[in-house]
Amino acid sequence: MLHFYLVERHPALRTAPAGARGTLRRMLLLPVTAPADLCWFLPRDVVRGVRQGRTIELAEYLRGLWDGYRDRPIPYARLGLR
Repeated sequence: MLHFYLVERHPALRTAPAGARGTLRRMLLLPVTAPADLCWFLPRDVVRGVRQGRTIELAEYLRGLWDGYRDRPIPYARLGLR
């Protein structure tokens, strides 16, 4: 995931560097683009995934871990079980 958000999103970072100048450019560009990618684009993509319902399984898994930690009974009816 980090490779996608930090490298694959930017064409200048995706292509192989040509020579010493290309390597230097890539090394200077990555720290500049990483904060914007992690602080702006990643949260927006997470919110988009929540709105589209793609995180329901993760939410239920975390809910199960929390219920186990709190020693609560398993909600079989909500899970569609007996």
